[in-house]
Amino acid sequence: MRPSLARLLLSLASVLPGFASAGYTTPPIAPLTTSAMPEGVPSQPFGIPLDRPFNQLTFAATHNSFAYYTPILRNQDKNIGTQLRDGVGGLMLDLHEYKGRVFVCHESCTNPINTKIYSLANWFNEDILPHMQQHPEAILTVFFEDQVTKAQLEAELKLSPGLANMTFDPASWPDSAEWPTARQMIAKGQRILLFTDSTSNHGTFNVGNGKATVMLDRDAMVENNWNLGDTIFSHNWSCDNHPFKPALNNKQVKFSGKRWPSLFLMNQFHSQGETLHARSDNNLSNLWKRVEDKCRAKTDRTPNFIAVDFYHQGDALEYAATLSHGGMVLWEGNNATQDAVCAIPYTGRPYAVNFQASNQRVSGCENDEARSATLLNLKAGSVISIYDSPSRSREDDWTTLEVTKDFEKITINSFETARWPDGILLKWVNHNNGLDGKVSSVTLGYPEPPMIVFYEGNHTSQNIVCTLVMPGSGRQFVNFQHDPYGCDNDEARSARFYNMKKGQHVTIYDSPNGAHKDDNIQIEILKDIKYFSLPTFEQSVSDPSYRATFYRKNGLDGKVSGVLMEASNR
Repeated sequence: MRPSLARLLLSLASVLPGFASAGYTTPPIAPLTTSAMPEGVPSQPFGIPLDRPFNQLTFAATHNSFAYYTPILRNQDKNIGTQLRDGVGGLMLDLHEYKGRVFVCHESCTNPINTKIYSLANWFNEDILPHMQQHPEAILTVFFEDQVTKAQLEAELKLSPGLANMTFDPASWPDSAEWPTARQMIAKGQRILLFTDSTSNHGTFNVGNGKATVMLDRDAMVENNWNLGDTIFSHNWSCDNHPFKPALNNKQVKFSGKRWPSLFLMNQFHSQGETLHARSDNNLSNLWKRVEDKCRAKTDRTPNFIAVDFYHQGDALEYAATLSHGGMVLWEGNNATQDAVCAIPYTGRPYAVNFQASNQRVSGCENDEARSATLLNLKAGSVISIYDSPSRSREDDWTTLEVTKDFEKITINSFETARWPDGILLKWVNHNNGLDGKVSSVTLGYPEPPMIVFYEGNHTSQNIVCTLVMPGSGRQFVNFQHDPYGCDNDEARSARFYNMKKGQHVTIYDSPNGAHKDDNIQIEILKDIKYFSLPTFEQSVSDPSYRATFYRKNGLDGKVSGVLMEASNR
């Protein structure tokens, strides 16, 4: 039904005798679905949670970030500027001396595979520093595989005066149990972390009108062995120690006077850069297996950097953001089994993901696949809704999860049960024909409005008849004989009420005109209540949070034809 026609019919209904005698008016139609929500994340990249310590953040890093232009032995196929705009938070650069300067080259600068080479200062001045200036809340880590002398490195850094006072200097921070938070690093202007693997080249350098600090990587982090295998047919998922780096179970930095936890760089790539390798290495199921099943046992921590080839293949960006922000990983099987479907970060900025749309910023969410979820690092008050409908219609199956206290990890074994783990989640379930394996859309960060879900059967059984959202102000009457919501006339026998607020009133009528002379039940909300059900409309109820008063003539169950919703006390 067209909205204009629906409004006309409702306007006509408002002047019918029974309805007009009550003095009711009909406000504009309230939205039933969440189709107006922005889809995809508001802006890519996902950003970082500013109030978490740096050692609790995870970034996707690109192995041989510069090796996108070589005809063979490439490790990336997008330039560094694009990598940064896409949300890459770590760059790996190989430094070599060439013609008296420090250049970034693959293996050696005279190797013919390097058809284009650029100096380190060029990368900073043309790509890295402009990006950091344009994104004042970005934090970037640069890893040098360093084959130059300290004097050569200092001379090259002086050609990037914009680095002055932008680099992270551990000595300028007080001791604490954690690294500074992202917000503190941003406030102090120390948003670029430079690490070298050369024991000779770390220290503080005079650059422009200030200083640039280069840290020794092994003083700050541990690192696993980098080779997953030599061919696509070999996959060594074990998490073994890098032969030249500190032990993986090392827990503390070696910076003087600091108790900060050491960071963890997880290398996740084959010995030869190939897109076929990357599709497997960067696959979410394999990333999860490496982090949770292999590396966590060796390191007792979440990686701070996940270094990959061809970062746009697979799920490294989404997974890293989910580990940083918290969020959820969806699974093909119940009980978090079979393959992972996709990772969706909970950024704190409300957004929606349509699994059928092709322009979504969260990749890999296949339609009609997910049957369960693992929720990670969510805070009390977080809200996630999962829908069968790609347009998020509440006429089809949907479930809402509301987090009631902070947690690190919880598995939702099925979307079709109202039982929640350990009392941590309040789970609202509304089903027609099942949600497991039928998920088409997800929203994050949108608190559910006050609403009523009507059911065909008593005790909120059988199919959903329709869902009505309470008006934000005033009153609204819905005539089930003429409405745009799909509320079938003479069908509803029970209802669930969600997020109801003190002072709201709902009257459910047998009469399509809202006449009180026929059966009706009046519900008054006495105090805010998250959830309650009316298993029948033919019974009065007295509860501390609500009162339902039934006025009988010849029965109301299966005869509902109208509903009046009022936002405040009469």
